[in-house]
Amino acid sequence: ANQPFDVGCSTTIDLPYSENFNGALNMPSGIQFGTSNGDGIQDSGQQWETMWSTSGPDLQQGIIRADDGPSSQGVTQYLVMPMMEIDGDLDSAVLKFSEMSPDNYQWWSTSYHGIHVAVPDKTSIDRSCEVGEDIDGDNIADAISGVNDGYNEVASLIGDSSSWNEQLIDLSAYVGDWVCVAFAFRSENRQMWYVDSISVEGVILP
Repeated sequence: ANQPFDVGCSTTIDLPYSENFNGALNMPSGIQFGTSNGDGIQDSGQQWETMWSTSGPDLQQGIIRADDGPSSQGVTQYLVMPMMEIDGDLDSAVLKFSEMSPDNYQWWSTSYHGIHVAVPDKTSIDRSCEVGEDIDGDNIADAISGVNDGYNEVASLIGDSSSWNEQLIDLSAYVGDWVCVAFAFRSENRQMWYVDSISVEGVILP
């Protein structure tokens, strides 16, 4: 791999990957967006934004926030990391990030935040992390032929918290694959999701 960030998301970058959003007034290069309406790759998200704030876990200026104003209307909003290669020589890989959901409306049936992963089609020149349309009605982006196999939920983080929590997500199932890792958000009632200090690291067991 060892490729630079690619706007079309057709090549991979090597691990480790990290993004802390410090000093970022705009989304960092390589991050893309999409929705379960299947409206293609987008360079900005309707409900994702950077915030010039020192309230993050590292106390540095820069976090990201998903906000349901305007309402997502039950559509899952994706923030997608650059395409990464999890080398087959690794035993595992771990996604680590800090998150906070301070609003207390998670009981609403459409309130949701989680981690979804797609595997691009390595054999196709059209491969990418594009977010496909939800065809089967489960609010998760489905496969796009020749592009990727659709997004699959690897972690559901439903719940609210007024303090930052560190999350560790096991990606060992994807060793040897190229992956698109996405933060997925959906809400209807003033739910917000704050995220900071994202990293993906390979693991080699002793």
